[in-house]
Amino acid sequence: MQAECPRLPALPRDIRVKLDRSFNHPIAVTHPSPDINARSWTTGRLLPYLIAGFGALLVVAFFAVTFFTLAKSRDARLEEAGRTTRDLSQIIEQRAAHAMQAVDLTLRGVSAAWQQNPALRNAVTGGMHALLAQKLADLPHARTLFMLDARGVLVQDSDLQAMAGKDFSDREYFNWHRTHAGQLYVGKPAVGRTGADWFLVASRRLDDADGRFAGVVGVALEPGAFRSLFENVEIGHDGVASILHADGELIASYPEAPAWLGIPTGGNLTLKDLAAGPVNRRNVSAVDGVARLYGMRAVAGEPMIVQVGLSEEDVLAGWRAEKKFTIAILIGLTLATIILTWLLAHELRRRNQRVRTVAQSEQMLRQVLDTLPVGVWVADRNGNLVLGNAASKYIWGESPESGVQRLAALRGWALNGDVPAGAQDAGLARALSTGKSSRNELMDVECFDGSRKTILYSAAPIIAANGEI
Repeated sequence: MQAECPRLPALPRDIRVKLDRSFNHPIAVTHPSPDINARSWTTGRLLPYLIAGFGALLVVAFFAVTFFTLAKSRDARLEEAGRTTRDLSQIIEQRAAHAMQAVDLTLRGVSAAWQQNPALRNAVTGGMHALLAQKLADLPHARTLFMLDARGVLVQDSDLQAMAGKDFSDREYFNWHRTHAGQLYVGKPAVGRTGADWFLVASRRLDDADGRFAGVVGVALEPGAFRSLFENVEIGHDGVASILHADGELIASYPEAPAWLGIPTGGNLTLKDLAAGPVNRRNVSAVDGVARLYGMRAVAGEPMIVQVGLSEEDVLAGWRAEKKFTIAILIGLTLATIILTWLLAHELRRRNQRVRTVAQSEQMLRQVLDTLPVGVWVADRNGNLVLGNAASKYIWGESPESGVQRLAALRGWALNGDVPAGAQDAGLARALSTGKSSRNELMDVECFDGSRKTILYSAAPIIAANGEI
């Protein structure tokens, strides 16, 4: 602190107005403009809201990525289930095709024997009955082998050697063969006239030597004939595998559904819909109400459909467990993000408040310094002047650009002699180097503008909490 000697002219009363107040800021640093301060303060106020917005955006991103990942995982599991049903239906289709080929070969053999050996046609000899009984033994779960003549009358049966003719001319398979030659017919499940168990008829046309329609040879297959097709097929809990007729009527299924035999269960899907190849679809079963993912394909060369369904609940069980775990992690990340965002925003508000308080205190300090009638300089520990007031500029003639180094160029004399005091002996330098204070030292000095003045010179160190200057 410097105070000019009373021999110098007194400062004007309006010095607080006329003195250059722009010196009341860090020395050698351009004073921030009010616009910059306003922008800095506005930025500080907006930053907590920006942090909160970024946190909200981060949470939204977490949810978006999580739901996208879960959706992709769900689609992958459904796609895998579709491939599984296609593979399983192909296995059953191959088994069904082989089973029907065995039936067809048996019927072809009987038809060929009937054509080549006319003696077998004589019901009295019993030759055809013996042949039918022999062939029946080669067909598991076949109820009976029989033959109808051109009128639809039963003429041979593997169960009975001699029997009265029964008329079956109203049967669908008989009338179908009247107009179709050289093809195996597989009928829909039906119940006998006596109300016994369900059965399915597979038959072939009989032609005489001239190629004219001469009757039908057929076999009655029980639904159990198809049970072996489902062996060792893993369909899981609530899964189903079934054989359907061309129009969707149930022929056989696993698990069994005897009440639905002969009733369409294919969800309005027919053999025509499978002409382009296997089909995958989701459907709620009319039998038990379970939602399943179905794979369906046609049996090669036969009016039959294979259908395999996997329970949607089973297919997505692993995905649902994954979803719960992922959502739990998502909730944890969301809560952590919210808490961290709140803490960061709270800390920023506290820092902004502290900065504002410091700025207000600094502004008040500058105003106080600016009103003092004495010159005041503040230097850092390296001797660089960081703050000064207008009175110091008035006294010294200009603003110094640096601290002790600039003061070393000053010329000063103690009043008790003409020996220059020197910058190292000046109060400011002594306070920085030794920590000692000086007070009201009377000195003659040569100012920066070349003028000479007598001043009262005081300096005191500012000691930090750790004892350093």
